[in-house]
Amino acid sequence: MPLMSEAEILASFENIPLVLRKALHGMTHEQLMARPVPGRWSTHEVAIHCADADQAIIHRLKRIIAEDRPSYYSWSEDDFIAKLMYHEQSAEDAVQMIEVAHRQTARLIKALPTGWQTRVGIHSLAGPETALDQLHKASWHISHHLKFVEEKKAILGL
Repeated sequence: MPLMSEAEILASFENIPLVLRKALHGMTHEQLMARPVPGRWSTHEVAIHCADADQAIIHRLKRIIAEDRPSYYSWSEDDFIAKLMYHEQSAEDAVQMIEVAHRQTARLIKALPTGWQTRVGIHSLAGPETALDQLHKASWHISHHLKFVEEKKAILGL
């Protein structure tokens, strides 16, 4: 992840839900469900995955802020895709969940006293991570997946 100032990280965190919403805007149900790239997730699955990952990242962030060096585990995104019936879920609801979570978390971040940024949690695979790392990861992760959405849209002629 590129180096950014705390203000830039927070601004990106607050803005990324709108970027996601714009990326999916105007896509039909069929376009969202399409798999124009063999072996890759549909745009719909990407949206649901982003919401699931966002919940995990924000939960980790809050644990780091609230607890003393909490530990947390990785999770299998492929198992989530395979077993949580993503196509039965709503991409619109997923985007709304991300929007609400980012609004609420941004309020929290702005109200916190200084020092929250360097509090540490321990990821089962990645090791020590700071609260600021988690805040950055939330927007980075969605941005990362938006590249694949744009690839799909280009193939579909959108």
